Amino acid sequence: MNIVFYRAVTFVLILCVFGSLFLAPGCQRKSKTQGEATTGRFKSPDAFREYLRDRIICPTDGLTINQCAKFNPDCPSGKKIMAVIDRMIKEGWGQKDIEDAVSLFAQGRPVPIETVANSQPCPGPGGNLRLDFFIMSQCPYGFRFIDGALSEMLRDFGGVLDWEPHFILSHDGGKFSSLHGQPEVDEDTRQVCIYKTWGKDKWLIYVRCYEKGWLPCAQRQGQATPAEMAQCYLNAANACVKESKIPEGELDVCMKTRAEDFLLQDIALSGKYGANGSPTAVYNCQKKVGGAYPLVFVKPYICELFPPDKLPSACPK
Repeated sequence: MNIVFYRAVTFVLILCVFGSLFLAPGCQRKSKTQGEATTGRFKSPDAFREYLRDRIICPTDGLTINQCAKFNPDCPSGKKIMAVIDRMIKEGWGQKDIEDAVSLFAQGRPVPIETVANSQPCPGPGGNLRLDFFIMSQCPYGFRFIDGALSEMLRDFGGVLDWEPHFILSHDGGKFSSLHGQPEVDEDTRQVCIYKTWGKDKWLIYVRCYEKGWLPCAQRQGQATPAEMAQCYLNAANACVKESKIPEGELDVCMKTRAEDFLLQDIALSGKYGANGSPTAVYNCQKKVGGAYPLVFVKPYICELFPPDKLPSACPK
């Protein structure tokens, strides 16, 4: 067995079984290399530690140890990992050996942040953050994004956030189609009109109402007929139009005369960004995140998009 692998596995097993005892002060022989730089491409232990802190992902929130320290200091697993690394350095392990051992530690996955190809930055007015998010109107993960990340961004960045929903669907042969069927196309049509005609605040009020009515309908999937499902969704929508105080006549006119152009624009924009999954969030036309990740997962990347002189209070200085 490779000696480096053997040492790493042995060290990890000892840590798992005797972690608290192993890291506690006790009788030990001082290594000749203690306090000196470990062998490798980094000139000092501090530089090497910083390199590792930028690469080790905390399991709880998908951020590196350094990002956690800046944005969310509660990363107990990261502290334990760094304590082990410090012990390795003191015992004279080489940098390559430490990196091999670190690769065996349980870590999280980084958030899949993509840079949008061939797209120029497009911040909002005055350096505000621009958010374009793409959803399917009957997708549970879209609702999760609205209830989670969007609500959290409105809380932390509300005064400097310009946002707009877009809908993921297809158009072929003069007809729209969507993953969850014709009821979803109908709801996309309704929601795009609500947003374009009455604005984001009214749209958000409506969507939060619609989610409550949508859920009992979705739970009947496989038990009710397609016609019954469609009627259930329509009843939920009509109830929320009334509750949100949206003029029904004006909404009906928009759905029949203007919604098609709005949805075709959304199809073109989702194609530009490759937004095929619900939800997909695009920040300042530059950074794309697919999935309903909580704000804490993406906040470090969002804060990087603000000009230094426009950094909001929610971002560490």
